Amino acid sequence: MDAFEEFLREHSGERLCTVTPGGNHGDTLIHMGLIKKLDEYGVGYTSLNLEEVYGRDAVTGLKYVLNIASWKMGLEAGFQLLQIPADADLILFEGGGYMNDIWYGPVLLRQTLKRNPQPVVVAPQSYWFESTDLIGYFRDGRRATLFCRELKSLELLQGMDRPPNVDLKTSGDTALY
Repeated sequence: MDAFEEFLREHSGERLCTVTPGGNHGDTLIHMGLIKKLDEYGVGYTSLNLEEVYGRDAVTGLKYVLNIASWKMGLEAGFQLLQIPADADLILFEGGGYMNDIWYGPVLLRQTLKRNPQPVVVAPQSYWFESTDLIGYFRDGRRATLFCRELKSLELLQGMDRPPNVDLKTSGDTALY
């Protein structure tokens, strides 16, 4: 049992809302591995896929593009993109390689954090930042657990000024479950 599986086992009595920005075939495998483990550990969950939401609703797609532009300009403003269920005990961002300055995972994360008070977990992820202060998103004191899927990401996050409410862990990619 790896650290992420242990985390899921510890939260088996809670209701999670899983969030994914969508993506490619690799992201589908990551999602499938996560769902396998959530079911295995009896974790209740609702899954939200931003790509599916904005594929059905052009207004949400436009809001997402505007949020990205706002983020690139360093602005704090942005639109709500996903409706997190009120009964969610924890918000879990699915793993992958989208928490970086290239892709737009931080945009989705920031807008979700601004509108929802629940603790946040990021499943095994590759991180890379030159300009984004990801750890700063958690200075509101909420509990956050960030899983890294390789040592380079862990070292990057360990080098950031991290408040005590942010926990860092390593675990393999959920696609491998």
